[in-house]
Amino acid sequence: MIRLLGALLMLAGSACWGFSGVLRLNRRAKALAALTGAVGIIKSEVCDRLSPVPEVLETLINRADKPADAFFRRVYKKLPKLGKSTFPELWRQAAEESPELCLKETEMTALYALGNALGRYGAEEQGRELDYIARRFEGFLTEAEAERKRDAGMHAALGVAAGVFCVIILL
Repeated sequence: MIRLLGALLMLAGSACWGFSGVLRLNRRAKALAALTGAVGIIKSEVCDRLSPVPEVLETLINRADKPADAFFRRVYKKLPKLGKSTFPELWRQAAEESPELCLKETEMTALYALGNALGRYGAEEQGRELDYIARRFEGFLTEAEAERKRDAGMHAALGVAAGVFCVIILL
C-alpha cells in the first residue's frame, strides 16, 4: 500500500513538473502580449497627448494588462529615487524585480531599451523608437505563441512520461 501511494505521489509530482512548464510558456506569452499593448499606450500618451513620464506610468498602472501593470507599478514606486539614480537605472531595477514577466534575455534587453527611450528625446523621436520597440515585442510575442503551441504538449507529456518511468523503476 505504501509503495502504491509513493508511486502515485511520484507520478503526480512529475506531472506537476511538466504542467509547470506549460504554465511558464503561457505566462511568457501573456506577459509579452501585455507589454506589446503597453507600448501602444505609451506611444499614444507620449506622442499624442505629450504626457510626462510619471503620468504615463499612472496610466499604465490602470490600463495595462497583467502582469505588465505590476512592473509599471514598481517603476512608479521608484520615481522618488530619481535624483539618486537615472530613470533607465530605476526602470532596469524594476524589470529585474519582475520575475512574473518570464522574459528571455533578448526580451529583457528590449524592455531596457524602452526605459532608455522614455523622456529622453522629443515626441517625434520617441515615437520612432517606440514603433521600433513595438515591432520587436510583436516579434517576440509571435515567437512565444509559436513556442507555446509547439512545446506545451511536449512539456505535459514529458512530465507524465517521466513519472511513469520512475514508477516502473521503483515498483
